[in-house]
Amino acid sequence: MEIDKVTFWGEHTTILGWYETLENIEKEIREIAGAINNGDGAYSLKYNAEIELGGFFGSSKIKK
Repeated sequence: MEIDKVTFWGEHTTILGWYETLENIEKEIREIAGAINNGDGAYSLKYNAEIELGGFFGSSKIKK
């Protein structure tokens, strides 16, 4: 997931992926490393959590 947003102060922020557990992060890293070793030109995140942007300052949080 990639979300490009502009914060209240005009900063650009790109969120590539949020994860609910360390286990999900580790699985993602292993699969990314495998894709690199296979010479894959692209990889889509599989274990990241869905997030939503909201609030006055455009803060991010995991969707419940």
